[in-house]
Amino acid sequence: MPHQLTVDHNSESLLDPKIHAGWVFSHCQKCTLCCDGSAFTVASLSLGEIEVASRRFPIVFQKVGDAVYLGLVYALQQGIPCPYLDSLESRCLIYTEERPLSCRRFPFRVLSSSLHNKRSCKKKKNSYWVVMDRRCLAVSSHGVGVPLVAEEGVSRELAEKFFLNEQHDFKCENNNFCAMLDYFGLLKKRQLLVKRDGRVVYQYTYWAVSKTKLTHLSHASLEMLRKRGYFPLIKSHVVSLGHFKLLKKMYLNAVRN
Repeated sequence: MPHQLTVDHNSESLLDPKIHAGWVFSHCQKCTLCCDGSAFTVASLSLGEIEVASRRFPIVFQKVGDAVYLGLVYALQQGIPCPYLDSLESRCLIYTEERPLSCRRFPFRVLSSSLHNKRSCKKKKNSYWVVMDRRCLAVSSHGVGVPLVAEEGVSRELAEKFFLNEQHDFKCENNNFCAMLDYFGLLKKRQLLVKRDGRVVYQYTYWAVSKTKLTHLSHASLEMLRKRGYFPLIKSHVVSLGHFKLLKKMYLNAVRN
């Protein structure tokens, strides 16, 4: 299930003006929690991120009930670090280049896909939930830093640092893209097999666009995808699946150690 869809109550909290008054975000402590596989292995991403993210990570589809979501895969299993983490230096190798939005926002994330009222952390019409990972050493209940909440919701300082200045967000267009591919029957369930010494040691399940089904799509359906500008996104998704080779290598190194 994509990271943005659920709350892990063992490690996360919904920001609440009453509970988190006085809490602050200071600065990165280089704990690598966001990179070492402890926080998440799959994260949601915006349509605007697909092209750049596909250069480094597998982009897949995940089905939860009748809904379909985009997912960026960092690792095949929890506890396995991102391949772009330099564990010796405790730093991200793509920090200033192609770091995904989920990384840039950590330890905060948006639970809902509706981001019209960017300051509210209350679940109202056209609002969203902001979730905080309590394990991050950069957030604390006291000290000097960016305040997390104000009287009515997310503080202006926090919103400007993590949300307002970002070019891409998880908007409803993501849902339209995924729903259309699913409606046209283009998504196919796949099993990624990780082998060692000729024996399957792990299976990873995901959904991907079937190139065979795409070639057999009607002209009218293809034209609809073209008009919406979905073909470049589909191409980036298909190409990105080649990065599973790196994640398989990371998995085998992790279980070997």
